Amino acid sequence: MGRHTRMQPNELLLRERQRRGWTREYVAGQIGIADAKTIGRWERGVAFPSAFFLQKLCELYARLPQELGLFRDDPPLYPYPACTHSCMHAFPQIIYDPALPIPQKNVLERRALLRSLKTCLCDQELPACAALYGLPGIGKTSLAVTLARDQEITAHFCDGTLWASLGPSPDLVALLRHWGRVLGINEIFLERAESSEALAMLLRATIGPRRLLLLLDDAWTLEDAQTLQVGGPHCAYLLTTRIPALAYHFANTASLQIPELSLEESLDLLASFIPDIREERYQPLRSLVSATGGLPLALCLLGRYLQAQANGRQPRRLQHALEYLSHASARLQLRMPSAFGEPGATCSLRECIERTTSRLDVCALRTLAMLATLPTKPLSFSEGVALAACAGVGDGATLDLLVDTGLLEVNDQGRYLLHPVIADYARTYHKSYGG
Repeated sequence: MGRHTRMQPNELLLRERQRRGWTREYVAGQIGIADAKTIGRWERGVAFPSAFFLQKLCELYARLPQELGLFRDDPPLYPYPACTHSCMHAFPQIIYDPALPIPQKNVLERRALLRSLKTCLCDQELPACAALYGLPGIGKTSLAVTLARDQEITAHFCDGTLWASLGPSPDLVALLRHWGRVLGINEIFLERAESSEALAMLLRATIGPRRLLLLLDDAWTLEDAQTLQVGGPHCAYLLTTRIPALAYHFANTASLQIPELSLEESLDLLASFIPDIREERYQPLRSLVSATGGLPLALCLLGRYLQAQANGRQPRRLQHALEYLSHASARLQLRMPSAFGEPGATCSLRECIERTTSRLDVCALRTLAMLATLPTKPLSFSEGVALAACAGVGDGATLDLLVDTGLLEVNDQGRYLLHPVIADYARTYHKSYGG
């Protein structure tokens, strides 16, 4: 056998040129190829165009890659070198996704987690996968945004970043088409690719050897996440989810749980709203901080509310605000503009938690409410105590369901932990569960 394995002629590509009456020289001139013989090699199947010229051919013929016989599952050997840390770009521009949220104020640095994420994404063989998981409101999206704009990350993934916000019922076709527009794919081809599978093939061929970071925020199913894995061999993925099992299935050992903030970290976050929070008159606030269990969203909601109430420095008004916030129902209903949602959207703790609980059946909801009578995190309880608390309503399978959805945690000793904010929610809305 010769040095090269003989390939089948690409009759689809040849036919498209011949039926238009174009010469190889004409096609070469239209797409910027100096030697027209290259067109012949592609048509004979002895060579394969790079991602750049693949897109040029698709634009010239107004056809998808598979319609030109130019899509294959194995990654082609592109003539362009992989991008290095010196950012020698093989492509004319850096990909900037306008959907990537703007970093928010009042966000504490999670330096240890950022270092771990960088190790997972930059120091492992590509394509690499990492996942962040944790409670509703723990700051998964904020951390992903911070990572995406980190200088070391943007230097390593020097061709750019793609961002997708999924949620429980994502429009995958719309998300893929958005990425296609960001990548500069002609709108005609995006519209002709009507399924997520066809769009994924088109994007994968276009991305080629680019070194991109793809961020999949708020994923709820593995199938959704896998549909958006359209990068090439030099890409990496970061997924965020509130579902622990999904994180493990997606990234295995590169799954990182985001912990709650400590008391000091919580006070620091509140101080970004109320700088003089450590003054004596704010001491009653410490019990409220404990009630948040170090959940960043809960702390931000408290901070914004107290910021407005304490602005006039009126002791009576501040005292009234603290008394109001001592009720769990009041804390759960506090609202503020959604940091990463649609313009004008607002969010509350109740709504954030109900994105998960709305997917549970009545049995699981009543079990959660009964578990809320037990001690909350940092204290733990055994499975025997948990089963006794929900006797007649839930069983081991119900506990497993609550763990899988991220509402109930299990420590290294096999004991259960319930976050105080989740317990507040369950107790407050127990009647709506039919209990």
